[in-house]
Amino acid sequence: MRIFKTKALVIKRRNLGETSRVLTMISSDRGRLEVLVRGIRRPRHRYSGILEPFSLVNVRLQSGRIFDTLQEADLDGVFINLDDELKGLGVGSIVLEILDRISLADDIDHRVYNLVYDYLRCYRNFQVEMADSTNALVFLSSFLLSVLAVTGRLPLMDLCVVCGQERKGEVVLTVYGACHKNCLARDGVYRVLTLEQLMLMRRIVAESVDSLISSPVSNQDMKKIFGLVLFLYYSFFERDIRSLKFFEGVYRKFE
Repeated sequence: MRIFKTKALVIKRRNLGETSRVLTMISSDRGRLEVLVRGIRRPRHRYSGILEPFSLVNVRLQSGRIFDTLQEADLDGVFINLDDELKGLGVGSIVLEILDRISLADDIDHRVYNLVYDYLRCYRNFQVEMADSTNALVFLSSFLLSVLAVTGRLPLMDLCVVCGQERKGEVVLTVYGACHKNCLARDGVYRVLTLEQLMLMRRIVAESVDSLISSPVSNQDMKKIFGLVLFLYYSFFERDIRSLKFFEGVYRKFE
């Protein structure tokens, strides 16, 4: 069996047998990996502290039919500090869950890896600021819209997708894009929004999350925008985001 080296982000783990564990990782040059780590749940295992979700690790793996098997590992970086902010953990958990959902085995898509790496870097830098629920909603809205863009599902938001004219009057958002309400078919599924909210969504798509978090946005507007973004996300990815309940519960507790 072939031995290979790569750098990978740990996004999920699950126990196997009495002492082993299977890690789900994503690598820029190998795509999604399912890695078997034998004996890691035994006391004082040398890798027990570094092979955790949010960890970026350099690994040496032996390829296998079902799982790749870990030979060596060393820690390259960690994208979370649990001592800083519980709320930040809620935000980061959603990022990893979405990554787990959109990544595929043997699908080497550098855009997905780079996207998540950039957002986790920003997440680590702004983790304390995630205590502000508005910042957290800005971050997650930007991330989910970027996921839609990378997977080819981002709707058009420039002109009305039906008539091609400038948007005026009542505006609605569909999975295909923004349009005038009177242009929409009667049985169409949509969400109503204001022109100002649509412009804010376009800004979130166009600007970096760093600059968005550094600029003032009202919490009320961001709650509306986040609801619209979830509408778009669930239109393509039907499974619920399980980490969202934890995220919402944490912020309700601390409000």
